[in-house]
Amino acid sequence: MEEMAAPAVTFPPMATLPAPTAPPAALEAHAIARMCDEAGVPELIVSMLRQPMTLKQVEGQLEEARLILQCGTLMGQPTMGRKLMAAGVSLSTARSLINEAAVQADEAIVTDPTHSGGPPQPSHPRINSAAVYARLNAAQGKG
Repeated sequence: MEEMAAPAVTFPPMATLPAPTAPPAALEAHAIARMCDEAGVPELIVSMLRQPMTLKQVEGQLEEARLILQCGTLMGQPTMGRKLMAAGVSLSTARSLINEAAVQADEAIVTDPTHSGGPPQPSHPRINSAAVYARLNAAQGKG
């Protein structure tokens, strides 16, 4: 018996896996402190230095802080906005709390819905056009 040669088997080339990428490098403390200071929120420096943070994470937190401060300013509660931002409250929670404070402040304004002073009076008397024309005609000698 004749031996048969095994058929040649060819395998497709192995797919090359991408090289593992290193995780993004954490920013150094002085870079985080500088970014917070330039953004006008030095209150965040200490909380951001508690754990390593990447540039993207720092920028995200600074943007959220900016939005909280903006919300406080727009709703007439800038001090509350700054306190909530410094406390690390989330944007959605800060918006809710600032809105509630603004509503309470607005409700505290006392108004008189009865209009008990009578109907509003015009700020100037009505012009009597007949009297005006009579005076003009008298001055011109037509009267």
